[in-house]
Amino acid sequence: MSIHLTSLVNQLRAILGKMEVALGTIADAIVWTGSDGKIQWCNTAFDKLVNRPHILVLNSKLSDLLFLSLADEAVAPESYPNMRVLAGEYEITEEYECRDGKHRSLILEISGNCVELAGGDRSSTLVIRDVTQAKHWETEGYLAQQKQAETLSLLQATLESTADGIIVVNQEFNVAVFNQKFIQMWSIPESLLQPSQSNERFKFMSEQTRDPEAFIARVKELFYKFPEQEAFDLVEMKNGRVFERYSQPQWKGDKIIGRVWSFRDITARQQVEKALSESEIKFRRIVENSNDIISLIDLEGRISYISPNLAKLTGYETTELEGIPFADFIHPDDLPSCLDAVNRVVTTGERLEVEYRARLKDGSWQWQATNLAKTDDIDGQQFSL
Repeated sequence: MSIHLTSLVNQLRAILGKMEVALGTIADAIVWTGSDGKIQWCNTAFDKLVNRPHILVLNSKLSDLLFLSLADEAVAPESYPNMRVLAGEYEITEEYECRDGKHRSLILEISGNCVELAGGDRSSTLVIRDVTQAKHWETEGYLAQQKQAETLSLLQATLESTADGIIVVNQEFNVAVFNQKFIQMWSIPESLLQPSQSNERFKFMSEQTRDPEAFIARVKELFYKFPEQEAFDLVEMKNGRVFERYSQPQWKGDKIIGRVWSFRDITARQQVEKALSESEIKFRRIVENSNDIISLIDLEGRISYISPNLAKLTGYETTELEGIPFADFIHPDDLPSCLDAVNRVVTTGERLEVEYRARLKDGSWQWQATNLAKTDDIDGQQFSL
């Protein structure tokens, strides 16, 4: 061999050596098999993948080192990626399941290419990537997204099922969360819920209240002056409606990131309370101006209410009798007939009139006639005298 040829051979060996080192540093496994399916060359990553010494890998069949399966069915040796590459049947990249001798389960992404050699020989080059961890992360990410979607769906369903109008705004006063009840209560166009519309939304809401300036001042006070404060108050609207307003800060760890506002329409409740209050005033006026004494006795026989005109007829003040058993003021000779009448009224619900002698404050006795009737209230049954 001439010196020139020897030099070229040495240069070629040096280049091949460098290529061997370079390919050995690649994380993907690379393997070269001949037409007989036996391994002619592989890099270090492939040795690690099959967990065999390099010397034992060479000239072994790929199907004897990698135990591949598809859909839980073992791949036949003639259907291995390298054999399919040689037959021109292999796709660019396919995924396989792989189990080694330790029953370790892997997911391998295998790319293949057919190489035509001098003399017409054909070889298969495979690049094998272990995507097990990536698939695991992908699955975990998908499950996390599903869990997050379920949580958000549950949160939204909860928000929509409440009778309150709810809105959550961040520190920039942009809307983070709201429910349809909020939109209905305030008649807000959804266009005003966009981030760029915070000032317009605030103005739109305040102009519906009887005191826009007070509404704005309270919101700003809670946002900027007392951000950690919880608040509860009433908002009167120009159209006569009344909203309960509850607000509290939204926390993330130890940091306030926004504020939650809850509105409840209590217009109907206030109207009922007003009607009850007016009815009670009328009732008291009637009772207080009546010539008769009106009293309520509970089921234990104690006086729970007695009209103020009591003082004129008996000399007692109402506070002296309330909570005292009514039997204490009945003449002993008349008490049995009174108790019998009371028992009949309570058990049968009929109305009765009974006459008896009642003790006045000065100790004298006075004949009185009383109408007995059973009545119900929120605390239980009572009868009136």
